[in-house]
Amino acid sequence: MNMKKYLAPRVLNTVDVLLEEDFLAGSVVTKDTKVQTKGQEVQSYDFSDTQFNQVWE
Repeated sequence: MNMKKYLAPRVLNTVDVLLEEDFLAGSVVTKDTKVQTKGQEVQSYDFSDTQFNQVWE
């Protein structure tokens, strides 16, 4: 059997963040923000039938 060698993660670089500035200004969500899908098909399922219910003791 092959033995896999795993290494612990390490820090390669650090970045200073100034919390006094608005670095997420481009991510503002307002009441006018809309979400549009890019054509992904959506399937709806009805799980109200009794065969989908399970009673755990």
